[in-house]
Order: sequence, then structure tokens, then C-alpha cells
Amino acid sequence: SISIDREFAAMTQYLKDNNYVGNSEENKSIFLFGGSDKKLKKDYDIKAIPMYFLIDPLGKFVASPAARPSQNIEKTFYDILNPGEKKSGLIDPDW
Repeated sequence: SISIDREFAAMTQYLKDNNYVGNSEENKSIFLFGGSDKKLKKDYDIKAIPMYFLIDPLGKFVASPAARPSQNIEKTFYDILNPGEKKSGLIDPDW
């Protein structure tokens, strides 16, 4: 995660308040502080907060923007793992 809070203290307080600080198995997230850097917002075309991106292990964007984890992100993973599978629907594009 990249925070675009104006103040570093605001980000760290959020992390503390929401139990993101610690070494437990649940706290495997990485948070970076971007501040109010306009270049960061422009480079990643950030239009809303929060905004999600799905990035592969090589650092390539797979989905930009991506669905929230709570908004059926599993479908995105399924589509990535099954690229040739026909989608269900009324119209068959190969017909």
C-alpha cells in the first residue's frame, strides 16, 4: 500500500488504529509513504482513494485499476489463470 496522506504521522496513526503494526502473521502488508506527491498521483493515474492495482511478482501491472479485495477479486484471479476459457453468456463470439 502507498499512503498519500499529507503527513507521515497521519499514516502511522491509521496503521496503529487499525492493527497494521506488529510482526504477527496477520500483518504481512507493506505500507509506503508517498505524501502528497503530485507526480505519484499523475504517474499512476490516481483518481480516487482508495485505488487498487494488481501487480505480478515481476512488478508488472496485471489490473490497473483492480477490484477491491472485497469486490470479487477472485474473478480477476480466475480470469488470469484461465485465459483461454470461453465466458458464459448468450452470445458466442466464435459462432
